[in-house]
Amino acid sequence: MQPTHAADVIIVLGAGCELPGPVPRPVYRDRLLHARDLWQQGMAPHIIVTEQSPTAEAARDYLIGLGVAGEAIELENRSTTTLGNLAFAAEVMQRHGWRRCIVVSDGFHLARATRMCRDLGLEVQGAATPYSRIERLPGARAKYTLREVGVYAIYLLAGR
Repeated sequence: MQPTHAADVIIVLGAGCELPGPVPRPVYRDRLLHARDLWQQGMAPHIIVTEQSPTAEAARDYLIGLGVAGEAIELENRSTTTLGNLAFAAEVMQRHGWRRCIVVSDGFHLARATRMCRDLGLEVQGAATPYSRIERLPGARAKYTLREVGVYAIYLLAGR
């Protein structure tokens, strides 16, 4: 799943950081790398990095190290869940008058993430990182997809 048209902003779903550092975890770095690629391709002029502090700040610094302009990066640094990432990112978007977003994550995660965005009133496209370590590890995709199906079902049954 890749975006087909430009948006206002790219939202990168968090995946934690490693200490000391902090440095984004490898899964998060894969997502950040794809966000950088999309930004360089002109798919959106802004990127929101997500996850509570200090992870969001580490993600911002990582993107800057990849060549993304610091002024193009916004922080959502309060959340610890996918829904929190997106709800707080939606607040950032609202402050700037943005409505269209591209959500970057691993492929197994995008069905739920894009549904959550729609439930929050956002116009969304998903972008699966082609750098995903999870896709390359034997059995990992199946494990994470099964977990995601369960979490998605709970989200739907709970009515958001």
